[in-house]
Amino acid sequence: MTSRLKIVIGSAIILVGLLVIVILSVIGVTHTGFGQTRVRQMVLTMLEGNVKGKIFIGHMSGGFFTGVTIDSVEIRDDEDSVFFASGPITGLTPSGSEPRTEFKYSITRERAQ
Repeated sequence: MTSRLKIVIGSAIILVGLLVIVILSVIGVTHTGFGQTRVRQMVLTMLEGNVKGKIFIGHMSGGFFTGVTIDSVEIRDDEDSVFFASGPITGLTPSGSEPRTEFKYSITRERAQ
């Protein structure tokens, strides 16, 4: 076996190993409770700087490959009154095709008295 062939085979093994590590990391982040909590905290941190008020993101379930469901989302203003509230929001990732997101939500609007 020539030295070039050894280098090519070694490089291929390293690249496949790195790909496996990336795939396992994505699964670990999106399919475990710890990973979902971390993702939720990162999203909350990003949004809190841009929203005046409080943001609540409910329980997350599912994962990157099976689709993510967020139980509820609520945004309250400075005076602690509800600005936006939703029911479950589902992001779907169909098997065998490109990932896409469908949001299913309902908005309840109440009049101020």
